[in-house]
Amino acid sequence: MNIKHSSELRALYLKFFQSKGHAVIPGASVIPENDPTVLFTTAGMHPLVPYLLGAKHPMGTRLTDVQKCIRTADIDEVGDASHCTFFEMLGNWSLGDYFKKEAIHWSWEFLTSPEWLGIDKDRLAFSVFAGDEPPAQEDGQEPEEDEEVSKETFSAYVAVDSLPVYASASTSSGKVTTIDFGREVTVVETRGDWAKIQYGSYKGFARIEGMSKSTPGDPVTAYATQDAYIYKEASTSAGRYATLSAGKSITVYATNGDWCRVSNNGVIGYMRKSQLSTSQQEAEESGPQDVNQPGYVSVEMMKVYASASTSADVLATLSYGTQVQVLQVS
Repeated sequence: MNIKHSSELRALYLKFFQSKGHAVIPGASVIPENDPTVLFTTAGMHPLVPYLLGAKHPMGTRLTDVQKCIRTADIDEVGDASHCTFFEMLGNWSLGDYFKKEAIHWSWEFLTSPEWLGIDKDRLAFSVFAGDEPPAQEDGQEPEEDEEVSKETFSAYVAVDSLPVYASASTSSGKVTTIDFGREVTVVETRGDWAKIQYGSYKGFARIEGMSKSTPGDPVTAYATQDAYIYKEASTSAGRYATLSAGKSITVYATNGDWCRVSNNGVIGYMRKSQLSTSQQEAEESGPQDVNQPGYVSVEMMKVYASASTSADVLATLSYGTQVQVLQVS
């Protein structure tokens, strides 16, 4: 296909992914709202981070868009043959829907099919990112030089709902088995964040944070009092991997100061204690409240979003004094 203008390429890309069941969403501003971590929108995924972390998108689980970006991480390199300051990213997004197989197949179809771009296959080259984890250590393999190793043998107990055991000290290695909460295992060696364990006839590696040297207390069911993040570590500066909606339940296995250790679909994470309640009624009362009464815009301009997040699509902008009907507050 002969593409003569960038607008044709944008339209063709969106049309292709629409044919694959994707909803077209508008691009966001290049100046992020309520995000102090960056000056500009630096990548196509940036405005969609809440949804990639688990929040529901009003347009569904398959999305496609064109996003304007301003790159700053490599700004000193701008001016050579491959670095740009301002550009647009064409994106197709799966929010817990399809994965690599479909994404690769569709990309190949869009690039090479005569119905779409029709690029000669012999003119294409591909690279593969192998990951930034250190190579998996098989049983008996020597650990890295800077990795702390202890040969102490001791008993430990599974302190999460289910503890995955891997063939080596890496989540990308094969899974040997899964051990239920409270089961006793024998730790024969520790390597950094990993423990080499034995459980019955099974041998393998498990994350240390999923075990306890003492018999763990009974897990507690708690409920989110507001939409809350689940963090990878007990720190708000740590990476986030999921969002728990207000009123939803989660199992708490341990508390430490202001933090609770939780397990979400078998993945260990941490939540702020102040965002959880053991009372479902209290959590529901802290959640969205029905109001259904008139109100008025009290600022010069007020944006209306598709969901309770400033990263969501802007549906309208209302001026000062405009009357609205307030249905619910949260």
